[in-house]
Amino acid sequence: GSIMLPPEDLVNNLGFFVIGKNEFDKAEAIFKMNILNYPQSPVAYTYLGDLYVAKGDKKNAIQSYKKALSLKDSPETRKKLNDLQQ
Repeated sequence: GSIMLPPEDLVNNLGFFVIGKNEFDKAEAIFKMNILNYPQSPVAYTYLGDLYVAKGDKKNAIQSYKKALSLKDSPETRKKLNDLQQ
């Protein structure tokens, strides 16, 4: 009766694999599943932001990076956010 979630890293790797195939809708579903499974993970929000950058969706990328930073500060994520806001 216990629920077993797919490992976050495995799902992230799958998401980036799908991005590499330019299947952005599938990648978005994959990264959003990770957020559902791991809502307190800054990495999940950062990688969703990376997807939005790949899609050219600056507004949602900024929103995802800000959410990631609200969970945990990261120099890499902060740089990504600053680069988008310039």
